Amino acid sequence: MILLPLLGVAGQILFGKPRGVKAKDSALHRLVAIGTSIFAGIIGVVLVVRLYAQVGAGGAAGISEHLDWVGAFAISYAVRIDGLNALLVLLISVVFPVLLVSEWGRERGARGLNGLFLCLQSSLYGIVCAQDLFLLFFFWTLSALPIYFLVSIWGGEERERAGFRYMMTASVGNALLFCAIMVVYYAVDPNTFLLDQLSDGRLSGIRFGFLGGSVPVASLAFTLLCLSMVLRVPVWPLHGWFSYLMTQAPPSVSVALCGGFIPAAIYLFVRLSYGLFPFSLSDLSPALVAIGAFNVVIGAVGAVAQRDFRMFVASLCVTHTGLILVGVSSLDAVGVVGAVFQLFAFGLGVSGLMLFFGILRDRAKSSGFNLDGPEAGYGGVASEAPVMAVVTALIVASLLGFPGFGGFIGNALIFMGGYSVHPGAVLILGIGSLLLTLATFSVYMRIFLGKYPEGAKSTGDLVIRERGFLLPLVFLLVLLGVYPKPLLDMVRPSVEALLQLIH
Repeated sequence: MILLPLLGVAGQILFGKPRGVKAKDSALHRLVAIGTSIFAGIIGVVLVVRLYAQVGAGGAAGISEHLDWVGAFAISYAVRIDGLNALLVLLISVVFPVLLVSEWGRERGARGLNGLFLCLQSSLYGIVCAQDLFLLFFFWTLSALPIYFLVSIWGGEERERAGFRYMMTASVGNALLFCAIMVVYYAVDPNTFLLDQLSDGRLSGIRFGFLGGSVPVASLAFTLLCLSMVLRVPVWPLHGWFSYLMTQAPPSVSVALCGGFIPAAIYLFVRLSYGLFPFSLSDLSPALVAIGAFNVVIGAVGAVAQRDFRMFVASLCVTHTGLILVGVSSLDAVGVVGAVFQLFAFGLGVSGLMLFFGILRDRAKSSGFNLDGPEAGYGGVASEAPVMAVVTALIVASLLGFPGFGGFIGNALIFMGGYSVHPGAVLILGIGSLLLTLATFSVYMRIFLGKYPEGAKSTGDLVIRERGFLLPLVFLLVLLGVYPKPLLDMVRPSVEALLQLIH
């Protein structure tokens, strides 16, 4: 599952368009890319189904592989699927085939684009499955390169600057994570990178010599981890790189970033903080909850003020990142399960929203809304594209947490878990959610309702291919809202096992 997309990368080289061949005859590389992505996704779904069967049978839930890689330095290829990362595996298995299908009509640099998406898919699989810190860092660092090239080559007018800014920020974050890993590696005897040998509070009580003194290893490494995550996910006030990147990235790249990488990065924080630094997480949980709640309000206020759809989605991501952070930091089983579930639901919802935007922008040639006069890019689209209006409304309903959709389950569990520990923070979340609802419905009204702009090019409704990659996302969001029990049953045992280290 992890390495198969890399075969698709090789296929982009082998099955390129020869000189003199018409564009319609050069679809083989597209089929190879989509085929390998779907095949890897099918393997991921099969593994998750096997995991669910293990949970139902009451056995030890987990599917793993372990191979020596660099044995002299205790580096191994150790990967595992359990209840904590199963939903992330499903998310990646759904999002990447969908976005590759959405890019079917691209002519300029299609092979390079497909190859980079497949490389990113492989690296994200590696991030969520790796059980060796060195292997995890390998995939974590690798994930930055495809995003950099995707933005710098296929982005907007300031694509090179946006890509460079992203790469510099990501490099600092990667360096901080590497320092945290090295501190942990040399703190234990014998040295090891394996998570199962470093968990169970083994790092507590160990101190690290520094400048003639000593500091607790767990506190130092956890602080480095937090700083690293802040530079790779949109958390106020260091989210400027993300907002700028969103304005320059193509819609499909935004799908990979918001619907794939950000959920995987937040999962990584959950895995490492609960597994390696449970007591440090417990000490800082009130501060993390406060940061999460503040991000919800900041993101919601930013969404109200936006006049560009890309910046609106960026604010939406800041809000949901804060919401999920509150659930993760609540140290309550209900809240943490809700946060993990919300990673899946939000990833699907924001992917659908950005795919819709890509369709609309290609036709209307604008990303602005809430504008008046000749600059009004959208308006009255529902009269031209009723199916698009309905599909988008369903996606928006899930992102806002309406009953009957996946977002409602995640939001409700986060609110329930957070209220039992931090009721004040939940009140702030409620205010932020109301502001976000106001902003989102304002955007929807401006785009789909009202009068169609005079002289504007007809958008047209969704064609068969577009319905083919949007409707599955809507179906999954509805299914998650109607019957979430199987997925929650997979997640809950793993979360409870992690919380035993704290309580």
